[in-house]
Amino acid sequence: MSGWKWAPQSQTTYAQVADELIDVGFANAATPLPDGVRDKVLPALKRYVFARKDHPGLNDWSLATWLRWPHIVVALPQASIGDGVERRIANLGLERKVGLRLPNWSTIGPALLRTNMFASQNALVFHHYPDLHALRIREPPIELPGLTFRVFWNARLEADPAQAWLRNIMIGCMEDLIPAASARIEQLA
Repeated sequence: MSGWKWAPQSQTTYAQVADELIDVGFANAATPLPDGVRDKVLPALKRYVFARKDHPGLNDWSLATWLRWPHIVVALPQASIGDGVERRIANLGLERKVGLRLPNWSTIGPALLRTNMFASQNALVFHHYPDLHALRIREPPIELPGLTFRVFWNARLEADPAQAWLRNIMIGCMEDLIPAASARIEQLA
């Protein structure tokens, strides 16, 4: 390992890990794990609904309100696995309005602060968000599926000391961060 590089997740990330082009990956655990790849599934994250503090829909919080206002969603490259929120809504025979599709989580907060949209997201998205005080957090009006991530690596390199060191750092950080983020957001919800 001569140099480190952070690459955004794509539809080829699992194949790149299997081919030893990427050392360690981090992704939604709903994706089937390919042959030659090992993983550590992390604790599930609960979803909350986030909105700007003056959002008019927060005065009458209900399922009808949640469905009436547009939502911000993140459209990731592995969209073939589907979004658990969309599946849950469809299974209930409901439909929500999508007002904005973003390429990553880092832009959700600024978009929420400037719109009357909702975002149904997990605690990690906003744990260190600098303007968290400007947002309001609500329990979803329907039960939404949790979001489970995994750290994954090439099975052939499982015993490699450098690989083990790197993935153990990632796993340890996430195992500390997930409960801390969840506790912080839960206190504010």
